[in-house]
Amino acid sequence: MKYRFGTSSRLVLSVAVIGFALSAWASEPQSPCSNATLRGGYSFSISGKAQTPQGVVEINGVALTRFDGEGNLVNTDHVVRNGTLPPVEWRPGTGTYLVHENCTGELHIINESSPPLDLYFVIAEHGLEIQGVVSDPGANISANGLKVHPQL
Repeated sequence: MKYRFGTSSRLVLSVAVIGFALSAWASEPQSPCSNATLRGGYSFSISGKAQTPQGVVEINGVALTRFDGEGNLVNTDHVVRNGTLPPVEWRPGTGTYLVHENCTGELHIINESSPPLDLYFVIAEHGLEIQGVVSDPGANISANGLKVHPQL
């Protein structure tokens, strides 16, 4: 005697399989983040506004940041302010970063001819993405990064 699954039986079975898969995925141990989570290059898009002595400035740009996995970084960026090109096409900078176990962190960049820049960030997608915000007075700027040449 053959048993045929009806529509409701297939639905219950499908839901059970999906539920089991999700619970197995959710129970996987998540490894904590550390400075080593960020290693290699990340391309960033930068956008927002900043209050300056001359008034509000709209900021848009891109950056390439290389993290060494030990808390140091090298940065190069091209940032346009109010549609005005920067004085240097690619501005170099260096800095430091700190990643917490919960995958949040801070970074500090010193660029030539500019005040230091402080960002708070969250690491996503197992280190393939970084979502950050500039945390300096008068700044309303976000920076979103993607790993360059991820090893999948």
